[in-house]
Amino acid sequence: MSTQTSQDLRQAAPDVSLAEPGDIVGLLETMRKAHALLSADMPFPEPDVPYCMQAMLDQIAMGHVFVARSGGRIVGVIALAVHRWPWTAPSNTAGHYLTNEHFWVDPVYRRWGTARRLLGEAARLSDGLGIPLMIDMSSGGADARLKDRFVKTQGFMYVGGKHFRAPRKAH
Repeated sequence: MSTQTSQDLRQAAPDVSLAEPGDIVGLLETMRKAHALLSADMPFPEPDVPYCMQAMLDQIAMGHVFVARSGGRIVGVIALAVHRWPWTAPSNTAGHYLTNEHFWVDPVYRRWGTARRLLGEAARLSDGLGIPLMIDMSSGGADARLKDRFVKTQGFMYVGGKHFRAPRKAH
């Protein structure tokens, strides 16, 4: 049995990049896995698959989906969408914010900085758009405190049930 060094782990860590339309089948599989972890007693709603795939393709086309790949397989994803506060006019961009529609990392890759790098890409997109980033994470179970602490170490604060990060201005 060989022991992996930290150099080996850095080389084996997943690559993070923008998703491409050809990633759609892999992305759908991540949604099924995430759904199974959260709702083991309820099957993934297969009639919604075509709508889900179209929405994901739209987000990919806008550059709002980032994936982590290892060995050609998607092992992490953050899919983002721009929303607005309901009490603001659509033309008032101060009421817009970026939020995650899907955020998942394969449990095998959760201690390799994968989620941190996905959140980093989301933060760069938020900064580029000049709008806040709000991350919603299911945080039930024993790891709720760990998830909360992790997101706060990435520059987020807890506001109204979500993790909030104001956009940073370019220097």
